[in-house]
Amino acid sequence: MAPRAVILALALMLPSVEAATAQQNRGSAASDETIPGAGEAARADDAPNSASGGIFGVASERRRVIPGLWGMHFFDRQSLELFWTRGGGIQYGGWYGGAFMNSYDDLSLIAGLERDWYRARLVGLEFGVGYRIGLLTGYDGQLIDLADKTPVLPFAGPHVWLQKGPLGVDAFYVYRALAFEASIGY
Repeated sequence: MAPRAVILALALMLPSVEAATAQQNRGSAASDETIPGAGEAARADDAPNSASGGIFGVASERRRVIPGLWGMHFFDRQSLELFWTRGGGIQYGGWYGGAFMNSYDDLSLIAGLERDWYRARLVGLEFGVGYRIGLLTGYDGQLIDLADKTPVLPFAGPHVWLQKGPLGVDAFYVYRALAFEASIGY
């Protein structure tokens, strides 16, 4: 029942995502100088910081390949160190997806939306704060009890990112894990 509710919520949000993106594109013709993969947040240094879209945020316009993933579990004292997670992903605009071997050594798939509440550029660095919402597979009750009842888990969690030119680093918290990504914009 819960995955259906998440899918319905994502479907209902899609028109607002598209409208916010269209509105943002109409109002952002200030400069043509961009950093690959960073979208509107990558305008020239004199571009204003943005914080629009209210609680729903605005669609991230970054385009990137994610070849590096790392994770850390705070709930498990045995896994407090940062570990490399085999896998990768891709992001295009506000959508992202990926495949990786999780900390239980099972294949996981992830797909969803990335939204920014705040984006800015300071001293040549782009940064943003927002959230991710979507669906995740590959887990069982070791992570959360709901995973024993359904193979697809809904998730939502805070997200921060930093980008210098085409190189980016992201941090994302979901369930009981903190994930880090290294990416290359295109």
